[in-house]
Amino acid sequence: MIQRQGAGDIRRGRLIFCSSEVPHLCYTLSGGLMPAKNPRISTVVDPGLMKWLRTKAGQEGISVSLVVRDILMRMRTEEEEHYWATAGEERLRNFTPSEALNHDDVWTSP
Repeated sequence: MIQRQGAGDIRRGRLIFCSSEVPHLCYTLSGGLMPAKNPRISTVVDPGLMKWLRTKAGQEGISVSLVVRDILMRMRTEEEEHYWATAGEERLRNFTPSEALNHDDVWTSP
């Protein structure tokens, strides 16, 4: 259950939001130093996904954040592979053998 009150804190499992009178200070975006070497992100997941992430982390013996990082890195790799495969297919479709340069044309100094 989420309640709005004037002071911001968590009481007995309920999230209490701060009123608009309390200024929000975001130290990580103000140019200050972060306490860690690598940048951090924050995300919201549903309880089922969090349960799966915790289970996977436990099976692999790593933290939940490392599981999420590994998934994101794998997804990035897949997107890059898809991009380059598409670009390569496009180049093959537009390839004209008569306009191609031969080995000597490319590697011989002018």
